[in-house]
Amino acid sequence: MKNTLFILFLLICNVSFSQGEGKTMSVVVKVERNQVLLKWFPSNYDDLKQLIDKGANIDRVETKSKTNPETIDYTGATTFKIDPAQSRFNALDKNASETAKFQALLEPLLEKEKPASDEGKNYAFALAILENSISEPFGELLGCQLKDVSISKGKTYAYRIRIDGVKTAYAIVSTSDLTEYPKIDNFSVSLDQKKAVELRWNSKKYQELGYGFQLEKAIDSPKEGNYLTAEPYVPVTSQDVKEGSDDFFRDLDLKEGKTHYYRLIGLNYFGQPAMYSEWQKIYIPNHVHADVYIDSIYAKGQERIVFGGATSYESKPKNIAGYALYQSKQKDSGYQLLESKKTTDSTFSFTVKMAKTGDQFYYKVVGFSADNDSVYSLPNYFFTLDQEAPNAPTAITGTIDSLGLVRLHWTAPKDTDLQGYKILRANDKKEDFTERNSTFSLSTDYVDTVRLDNLTSEIYYCIRSVDQNYNNSVCSDTIILIKPDTIAPVAPRLTSIDLKDSVLNLVWSNSPSTDIAKNILLRVSNHKIDTLLIWDNQSQIMFVDSKLIPGQSYEYQIVTVDKSRNRSVSEIRSINYEPGYRNPVKSFNAVVNKNAKAIDLTWTMPNEKVYSYQIYRATGDGKSILIKTIEDGTSTTFTDRQINIGNQYKYYVKYILQSGIHSLPSKRVEVIY
Repeated sequence: MKNTLFILFLLICNVSFSQGEGKTMSVVVKVERNQVLLKWFPSNYDDLKQLIDKGANIDRVETKSKTNPETIDYTGATTFKIDPAQSRFNALDKNASETAKFQALLEPLLEKEKPASDEGKNYAFALAILENSISEPFGELLGCQLKDVSISKGKTYAYRIRIDGVKTAYAIVSTSDLTEYPKIDNFSVSLDQKKAVELRWNSKKYQELGYGFQLEKAIDSPKEGNYLTAEPYVPVTSQDVKEGSDDFFRDLDLKEGKTHYYRLIGLNYFGQPAMYSEWQKIYIPNHVHADVYIDSIYAKGQERIVFGGATSYESKPKNIAGYALYQSKQKDSGYQLLESKKTTDSTFSFTVKMAKTGDQFYYKVVGFSADNDSVYSLPNYFFTLDQEAPNAPTAITGTIDSLGLVRLHWTAPKDTDLQGYKILRANDKKEDFTERNSTFSLSTDYVDTVRLDNLTSEIYYCIRSVDQNYNNSVCSDTIILIKPDTIAPVAPRLTSIDLKDSVLNLVWSNSPSTDIAKNILLRVSNHKIDTLLIWDNQSQIMFVDSKLIPGQSYEYQIVTVDKSRNRSVSEIRSINYEPGYRNPVKSFNAVVNKNAKAIDLTWTMPNEKVYSYQIYRATGDGKSILIKTIEDGTSTTFTDRQINIGNQYKYYVKYILQSGIHSLPSKRVEVIY
């Protein structure tokens, strides 16, 4: 426990103090109009013990500027002698409220025998230094502070603090620079779960100026002097808390119906109030001090009566100002407000009107105060037997495919108590409809089968909705489906395929079938299928394909689809397009690279396997010459370093395949270096 407290204290003091063996004491200064206050903090138990046992000497000399006080000559200095602490301790008023606390803090340091363990020493040191940082009287008792009233305005003084066996500490002070403290601007208050006011701020920002805080509180209007804690608040924290986290304090002593005011006062290292926040106010609402319950719910015709009340669970008044009734289909969510009424009565009654039977709802009642604090009852479930038929399905659609599979779809009615549908079918509208399904489902899709090898071309369907109480809707509108044609049309025929230069002329004969919906001309190359043409005009008998790629083989075929989606295809006609050259590379670019003193060329790799690339360059209006042959067929870059400043260069690139076929030259690009 003791070791933990000391570790925590080290963590919180790392802004202003330096603890550790052999370190110089930390010194803080406050310059007032007619005096200078100094306070010092020994860095470990042994140094503090020396101060308490031996006292201290503070030397002051006047200097012309704020130079390093360690290099100043202190000959002839004014010396302030601070006696050992024992004499001041003996002079304490034994009846004063602070004496017992100071005695507990000083006893481990006044003993001739030091604590047996480092843990005991650290604990005693930590408590004393902590109290020293927030208490001016304790600082005087330890001998850790000096009040110098013999100063002159506009002067600069150097101070030397000497303690036998302790590293000397120094400070330099200009009496022209009066000490000013900032306003605390990160203080806020909020109400937490109606039970506590949470005060938040971040002490890290102010730890160079002070460490402790006083929390002031007043009711109805700002009023100084009432503190939330007897001792100042100090931000002791643990290693597990994230650095820079907010400090907070919870005030549980609240008065309902009152406005509470809070102010944060930061203490400087002399224990003096020095930094102030603005007063923050927060209203504490009147809370409901009662349990709200639903006693009963019953049906009266088309009305549902909800009755209940509120009972007090503590000595405070109920503070009921009214009740509100909520309704939901789910037990734990989705509640909607039905009615709210203001009353201070201990009982309530609500009437809910229903349009029809079969209602199923959860109900909650909320009791609220004049300040809108609220308490909920437990949910209460109520239902009535459904005697209303549901609505019929609408927007029925259906298809029959070539295998005789019927797929039906419809729009569900808005009824919320459905358990499924009845699917009814007949071969003739005048026949009795028979039920096709034996189980209920809420799906709005159904698959049926019909025979196609008969003389009837039509089939009829209608659908009924069925609710949880087996109430049946009227039958939906009847849908008529036509059984599909399963005979494919006569196939078309490609009669001629003629290649001239880079253009291919295709001629065909269309299918003689009379129920053709469309024809599709397809081209296959490198396992890729392209749709070249779609037509439904039977007079269309030719097509010109001008988008041929050198070196590619092509296959052409016509697909004919009738109105029943039956298909037939023509024979495949093939051709190989080899003009003896290849198209140029794409995306050829040239960019000046000033850093490398070069020009970078880039291009996109062709789809075919390249054997080599040839780079051509012209200077100004000169002739293009081959400057480089790249034998890496996977390359897409080249850097030209043989260039001169101020010249204009024009580039193009060609590639050669393994077969020896050359590409056309790329586009020419121009750059000026």
